[in-house]
Amino acid sequence: MTHSRWALVGDASVAFKARGVGPNVVEVPNGAGLVWSEHPLTRGWPERVQEFARFVSYDSLGAGHSDPLPAGAPSIESRVGEAIAVMDAAEVESAFVVAWYSAAPIALALAASHRGRVRGLVIVNGFARLIQDVDFPDGLPKSVREGFERTIAERYGSGRIVERWMPELSDRPEVRAFMEQYEQALSRRGEILRLARFVTLLDVRDRLHAIDVPVTIVHARDDIVVPPALGADLHTRLARSDYVVVPTSNHLFAVPPMLDAVIEQTRLMVTGDPGSVKRSSLVALVMTDIVGSTERLAALRDRAWTALLGDYHNRSAEAVQRFGGHRISTTGDGCVATFDSATAALRCATAIAKRARELGIESRTAVHVGDVEVIDDDIAGLSVHITARLLDHASPGDVILSEAAAQAAIGAAISTTDMGIKKLRGVPGRWRLSTLNLDP
Repeated sequence: MTHSRWALVGDASVAFKARGVGPNVVEVPNGAGLVWSEHPLTRGWPERVQEFARFVSYDSLGAGHSDPLPAGAPSIESRVGEAIAVMDAAEVESAFVVAWYSAAPIALALAASHRGRVRGLVIVNGFARLIQDVDFPDGLPKSVREGFERTIAERYGSGRIVERWMPELSDRPEVRAFMEQYEQALSRRGEILRLARFVTLLDVRDRLHAIDVPVTIVHARDDIVVPPALGADLHTRLARSDYVVVPTSNHLFAVPPMLDAVIEQTRLMVTGDPGSVKRSSLVALVMTDIVGSTERLAALRDRAWTALLGDYHNRSAEAVQRFGGHRISTTGDGCVATFDSATAALRCATAIAKRARELGIESRTAVHVGDVEVIDDDIAGLSVHITARLLDHASPGDVILSEAAAQAAIGAAISTTDMGIKKLRGVPGRWRLSTLNLDP
């Protein structure tokens, strides 16, 4: 696990991390940039960048692990200063810069004012100006500013922003729980309104002429937070820009399908080659395993064990189908299945565990929520490995959950027991695990 380092901006400290090797990619954050690597739903973003680059991310002053904002509202220049301070501390002479949402104007200003430090830009659901003006009719109505500030004041820290930022995933409890965590990491409640006003006043249109590096603009086709017209406007103002539209309404970029498009375009800019494009998906995984199968085989003999195992697999397949899952594979002693809904995965895991108990089979079941790579009818990636490693901590009869799965259980009013922080074999970091409380 990479620990935070610190860059000084005056007397204030900015928390950052630098991971991987290769050309430098720096993410200018929309407040909290380190949160992506701290949550299983979004850590695919930093991990996939590290496949082809050295990745530097940080938390802006007033957000995440960094020091509070100095007195007064931030400015474009002060935010650019934070980026330069992090690049200096990370020994980055020049970098490709990625920025999302309200970080986009900061990254554009950085490229305009520090030409030798920025080699290229990837702007995601961004803008040069957000709010309408006499000379900017495509912006959001000025009434949006008041509504934006009122919404933040009333809902801040509740996770309800997911309804606008990830409408396609807003009914998933684990996604809502992540958004609650993300909002709370953005800033202290007393500072969030200052930052909200800062966002609505951003305008870097008069600086764009000074940008002389390639820019790729990636925008969600149905984004309601930053309408695509604002991305298209930015494209028309930049001579060396490409405009990529992604068929989704999700504003957040760190989950598929936006994640796949941003990774592809970032890789293309950094290496000149988009690589083999991986199709990824955010899923809930269920993995089962039978304990002591060899001993049971010896006790029951081949025919009886085969019949018992067949019954277990048939009932498991029925449970997966009943709860809307997709069975990926059946191993000799268990199975792997994916679900669009974490709640459905938890209920399926419960049904499988109870059926195993009725059959006198000692099984272990693991549930995790994360990003997987879809390869034909199979899946791969770190989330699959994590789910398998969860089984190492399960006792016979247990249904063990990762933190993301446990958050979904809480949202669905499913009872769990905290197991504390554990180390998963071969997986970076430490993980909070829980067990699902099965009815007697």
